[in-house]
Amino acid sequence: MFKNVELSDDLLNIVNTKTFFVDPPDHPDVWFRYVVVIGTISLVALAAAILTRIFHAEDLPSEFSKMGLELRRVLQSTLLTRLCLICGMIVIPLVFYVNTKEHYWTAKHTAMLFTGFLGLCSWMAVREWVPRFRTPYAWPVGLILISATLSTFRAVNIAEGIGYLFAIFGSAVFFFLASQVFSTSKRIHLIVLTLGLVAIVMSMYGLCQSYLLLPSEYVYAQETRAPVSTIGNKNYAAYYLDLAIPLALALAVCRRGPKQTLLALAIFFVCRWHFTLCDTRGGTIAMTVGILTTIAVVAYFHGRRFRLLLYAVLLEPLLWAAMSAAKITYGDAQNWGAMLDRKEFKGQIGDALRASLPEDFRQATSILQTAYLKANEVALGVNLRTWALVLGVLIALGVFWYVVKSQKNWRLSLGVAAGLAFLPYLFAMLTMPNLSDSRGMAVRVMNYARNADSVEFGPSGDVVVQLLERYKTVLVEAARNYNEIFFTTHQGVAAMMSLSLFVMMATFLLYRY
Repeated sequence: MFKNVELSDDLLNIVNTKTFFVDPPDHPDVWFRYVVVIGTISLVALAAAILTRIFHAEDLPSEFSKMGLELRRVLQSTLLTRLCLICGMIVIPLVFYVNTKEHYWTAKHTAMLFTGFLGLCSWMAVREWVPRFRTPYAWPVGLILISATLSTFRAVNIAEGIGYLFAIFGSAVFFFLASQVFSTSKRIHLIVLTLGLVAIVMSMYGLCQSYLLLPSEYVYAQETRAPVSTIGNKNYAAYYLDLAIPLALALAVCRRGPKQTLLALAIFFVCRWHFTLCDTRGGTIAMTVGILTTIAVVAYFHGRRFRLLLYAVLLEPLLWAAMSAAKITYGDAQNWGAMLDRKEFKGQIGDALRASLPEDFRQATSILQTAYLKANEVALGVNLRTWALVLGVLIALGVFWYVVKSQKNWRLSLGVAAGLAFLPYLFAMLTMPNLSDSRGMAVRVMNYARNADSVEFGPSGDVVVQLLERYKTVLVEAARNYNEIFFTTHQGVAAMMSLSLFVMMATFLLYRY
C-alpha cells in the first residue's frame, strides 16, 4: 500500500544520488588531539614552575643545587617503577576500545607486558639505592613458572603457548615489583582493592557487550557477542580476571571490615560471570591454578575465615546451572547474536522495506534499516537498562547494609535480602516498553529520530527521518520478532543479576553469623 504514496521529486533526487551513501568526512583522531593538548599543557606548566622558582630564588647557584638534589632523589627512587605498575594494571585496562581496529593497532596485552618490562628495568637501575624486601610466596610462584615453561614444550601449538607463557611471566613480574615498591600492608591492600575495582568495571562492560545492553556502536562483533570488554580480546580479558578473581576472594576472606567483604564478593560474582562468558582454555587453566593456590594460602594462614572462600567456590555450580537455564551462557550469547541477524528477525525489517519502498527508493533499504535499528534501540530502552540494573544493585546493597547493621537477626536479614534481590530485575523491566503497543513504539522511535543529531543518520539525516516517518508503521510491525527475542534475553540477564545478588548477600550472612 505504500508504493502508491506520492513522494516529492527533491526527495527522490537525494536518495538516487551517491552523496546519500557517503560517510561524513574523516576528522583527526580526537584521542590524539587530547594527548597533544594534555602533553603541551603539562610541559608548559613544568616550564612555568621551574621559571617561577628561578625567578624567586635569592641565590641561583644554591637553587640549582637544590633542584639537582631533588631530581637525583626522584631518579634514585622507585617512582618510575610504581608509575609503570599503575599504568600497566590500572590505566591501560580502563582505556576503552570502541571497536576492533584499535586492538589490532596496539594490543593492550602487549602494552601491559611492555610496562612490566619497563618497570623491571627501572627497578634494576635503582636497586642499589632502594631497600630490598623479601618476596612472599616465592616457592609457589616459582613452581608455577617452571611448570608453565615445561608444559609449553608439550603444547599443540608452541607459538600460541609462548604467548600464554609470556602472560604468566608478565604476571610474575608485576607480582614481584608490587612486593618491592608497595612494601607496606596498607599500600598492598590499596593496590589490590584498586585492581578489583578496575576488574568489576571491565566485567560490567564485557557483560553489556555480550547481551547488547549498550548501543550498538559501542559493541564489538555484533554477530558473535564476544565479551572483549575494554581489553579488545576476550583471551586477554580472561588473563586479567585470572589475577582479579583470586585477589577478590582473598580480599573477602582477609577482610579489614564487613564493607570490604561485601565489595569483594560483588567483585567476585560479577567477574566470574564475565570470565564464564570469555570461555578460554588458557584462562580456565590459569584460573584453576590461581583458585587452588588461593585456597591453600587462605587455609594455611586464616583458619576459620576459610569457610567463606569455600562458600563462594561451592556456589559456582549453582550459578552455572542458573545461567544455563536462562540460556545466557557463552554459547547461547553467541547463538543469540547470530540469530538476531537471521531472516526471520532482523531480515524481516529489510524485507518489509523492500516490499514497501518505491522502485526508485530500493537502494536506500540498507541505510534505512540501520537508521531504524539505531532508533529502535532507544525505543527499547537499551540506553537505560544498564543504569537501571546498576541502580537496582546499589539500592539493594545500601538497604541490605542498613538492615544488617541495625538488626542483629540473621533470619530477618536473609528475608530482606530475598526481597531486595528482585530490585535489579524490577528496574530492568521498568525500562522495557510494551511491545504489543505498536503505536507507542512508533512514537518513541520517531521522537528519537527527530531529536537526534543529523550526524547520527549520515550526511542526509533529514531525508532518513522523513522516510522513517513515512514507513514507521510497517517497520514497527516487521521488528516485532526481533524485539521479542531481544527482550527475552534481557529478562534472563536481569533474572541472573538478581540471583547473583541474592547469593552474594546470603554468602555474606553465612560468614557474618
